[in-house]
Amino acid sequence: MQTLNQGNNERISRGLIETADGYLALTLAQSKTFKTRPAAIRWLSKRGVIVK
Repeated sequence: MQTLNQGNNERISRGLIETADGYLALTLAQSKTFKTRPAAIRWLSKRGVIVK
């Protein structure tokens, strides 16, 4: 997960979050839920987000 500090008490995040029923993939403009980690990583990589 990458968190960018805007400098005015606001932060935006992008990356991958594990939830109870799967994974939540976040970009700066979009989010989507997935059942599997590889599917979420593929979706993020198509949008330029690198997941470790």
